[in-house]
Amino acid sequence: MQLRATRQVRIEAHVFDVAFADGGATSIDWKAVAARAGAAPRPPVGHGAAGLTVSDIDVLKKAIAEQGTVTMIAAPQLVAMNNEPAVMRVGTEVVYFEPARPGAEDGRGQQGNGQAGVLEGLTLTVIAQISADGIVQLSVAPSYASRTGPSKSSGAGSSPALRVSEADTLVRVRDGETVVLSGFLTQHEITKPTTGFGAMFNAQSRTTVKSELVILLTPSIVTPGVPAASAARQ
Repeated sequence: MQLRATRQVRIEAHVFDVAFADGGATSIDWKAVAARAGAAPRPPVGHGAAGLTVSDIDVLKKAIAEQGTVTMIAAPQLVAMNNEPAVMRVGTEVVYFEPARPGAEDGRGQQGNGQAGVLEGLTLTVIAQISADGIVQLSVAPSYASRTGPSKSSGAGSSPALRVSEADTLVRVRDGETVVLSGFLTQHEITKPTTGFGAMFNAQSRTTVKSELVILLTPSIVTPGVPAASAARQ
């Protein structure tokens, strides 16, 4: 029981955004990526990238970059204890004011109307369960929030309008294998100054950019070191 409780796993994460060209693809073609990167799916073959065996993450990212513009968001390394959650948050904290509401006791007091915050970005929660035979079971729950418009006012307060994409999955991989999570699709508009005649009137052109968020997770079981006292006796 003590060995089971003290097992640890190092999780190497790579989070990046893939922006597609206007009029091109709207999501990543993982079959083309697997063929280009030499990553063979493990049987049984499923849909998407869940079955890919990745031997070189850099080669995989180069294969993905052939389909769109890759922007690195984060590349943390987390160390988690057995059956304990590890949380990663990347993004911008959006502060808003909660609307006031009547008090619960006499109906005249005011509650709320204070500052609150939500994360505009990625929240990733991973719980690893490490077995004695080297199999790592990962409970992965990513949540990606992006702002869809200006803050909405309600009474004396306001709150941001967010679009939230969430997933909750359970995977089993061997030590050192990579899990690929994708399918978080977003789109946003970018404005650029026009050229030629329109530039004389400060005209701007609007372009809709579609992008996909990709998460790579590589768990590695941490082997306990030799205690200093034991090493000194040897």
